[in-house]
Amino acid sequence: ARLTPRLRIHLFAVMLCEPCSLQEFMKHTGLSAPAASAAIEKLVRCGMVIRSQSETDRRSVVLTMEPGIRRAVQEIDQLFRERSPRYVAEFDRIAGLLLTEFDQKGILQ
Repeated sequence: ARLTPRLRIHLFAVMLCEPCSLQEFMKHTGLSAPAASAAIEKLVRCGMVIRSQSETDRRSVVLTMEPGIRRAVQEIDQLFRERSPRYVAEFDRIAGLLLTEFDQKGILQ
């Protein structure tokens, strides 16, 4: 499977809420259960996300980023922040505005 722009967004949603359940992923992304399951399946097939059984509820799954992918994303983020502080400040400002708006709409709850 190819990592499309939409799947990249889903990957970052996992990263932001990990370890998370499928229900938490759905809450963060606004996806329906079938769409969330399909997105996670694609990310698992790409080797980006690990889906494992919850230790506390055998009916539930836990989603985490593959450790090597997480490290790569963190390294890219660090390089970006070191080399482009002005862009990072603007990105952080816009991201803060979006998160506030999402919070007000209950998207991230």
